[in-house]
Parts: sequence; C-alpha cells; structure tokens
Amino acid sequence: MDLLSLFAKLRHALREEEPADDHRDAERKREKREEAAFDLLKAEVTERRIERQEENRYRKSTLCWARAAFFVSFITMVAVIYYAGVAYQQWQTAERALDISERAWLIGTTTTMDYRDGILTLAVSFTQMAAKARPSMSATE
Repeated sequence: MDLLSLFAKLRHALREEEPADDHRDAERKREKREEAAFDLLKAEVTERRIERQEENRYRKSTLCWARAAFFVSFITMVAVIYYAGVAYQQWQTAERALDISERAWLIGTTTTMDYRDGILTLAVSFTQMAAKARPSMSATE
C-alpha cells in the first residue's frame, strides 16, 4: 500500500460525521474512528517491518553467495597460476632432456700422423660442442 492510499484511508476513518444528538454517542463514534485509524497505521507499520526484514534477509543471502563466488574465483585463479608454473617447469625439463639425448657434435682439434714400419698411426683429439652452440647446417655445405 502506498502512502497516498494510506492517507486517504486515514482521512476517511477520521472524517467528521454529522453530530449526534447525544454527546456520549458522538464521543464513542470518534473513539471508534480513532481506534480504526490507529489499527490501520499499526497494520501498515507491521507490513513495512516485515518487508524490510525480508529485504535484509535477501541482501544477506546475496552477500553470502557473492562472497562464496569470490572465494571460488580466487582459488581458481591460484590453481591456474600454479598450473602455469608447473607446466613451465615441465617444459624446461623436457627441453633439457631433449638437448641431452641429442647426438653429440664432436669437433676434431688436433691430428698427428705417424708412419712407422708399415703402420699408419693417427692421433686425434676431439672437443664436444654444446647443443645450442652448434653451427647451423646449410644446404651449401
């Protein structure tokens, strides 16, 4: 019920009626009108109090769900960041394992030949290059 209709009902309840012949009868009617107006106000106040209580309950439950949703979102964000870190470490480990398992590149550094008594003797030393420092293979080489 809006305020305008409430005031209209109050005005109707408190409206002065034609004066009665008996003063006591008029006083009794006035008291009944005042009592009816008071009951109307009391009912409206109670109704509004109930509406406020329901609205407060709704706000509290909505706030509770919003907090729960934020908590779940935060936990999800932490899990995604942790997973990204683990995936990065796995990628680094796989890359190192691939470098280790590739065939080593050996580069000869010194060579000496010796021919004695019909036997050819070669002395060679090799240096292993790191996988990332290898020369690139081109089609012209």
